[in-house]
Amino acid sequence: MYNYNHYENKRSEKHCFRILHGLAKLLFKIEIRGEENIPDTNFILSTNHTSMIDFIFVTYSKKLPPVHFMAKSELFDNPFERMILSRINCFPVERGNGRSEQALTYAVNLLKKGFNLAIFPEGKINSQLPYFPGEAKSGISRIACETNAPILPCSIYFSGKLMPFKRVIISYGKPITRAEIENNLSENKYEYHKNNSAYIFDKTKALWKDCAEYAKSV
Repeated sequence: MYNYNHYENKRSEKHCFRILHGLAKLLFKIEIRGEENIPDTNFILSTNHTSMIDFIFVTYSKKLPPVHFMAKSELFDNPFERMILSRINCFPVERGNGRSEQALTYAVNLLKKGFNLAIFPEGKINSQLPYFPGEAKSGISRIACETNAPILPCSIYFSGKLMPFKRVIISYGKPITRAEIENNLSENKYEYHKNNSAYIFDKTKALWKDCAEYAKSV
């Protein structure tokens, strides 16, 4: 059972990522773009979901401070995976049938206490080539609206299937403010958050397209 009343950056997080990033450096050709867009204040990182190791890619930049990840609860069923995830600031979220409320509340409290949060708005890995970002669920809008935290759009791009020595481009876009998403007004609360989430994730889609064009040119 995860303790949703405990808030901290795990001491082991830095050491674990140092090892994981070292392995990633050996296995992939990683390129970072847009580091100047990383906010000085705490933020919500919103990125597409392409593989089981996306958490390694999006944290590869040395300028990115520690972030807490929302991860599907099924990953915590395996003792080994639970041990790794718990050491890199991951917490479980149960999907469907309103069971995610506890995790969403925890995410909001993390941000209010000054921590950073990373979310995969699609809610699952996009396994369809060419891995163009899919559709966002409403959770990221709910969290953003309750905290006023800026949203850092991010994109993970690689051509074809992810394999060793593949070129991987990580791109951070300009932060999205609460004022920007407040333009998506709707009397229906569900539609409001759905529209907000789509607006937020459109920034990731635009970054992905930019990365695809950039990869072709160099």
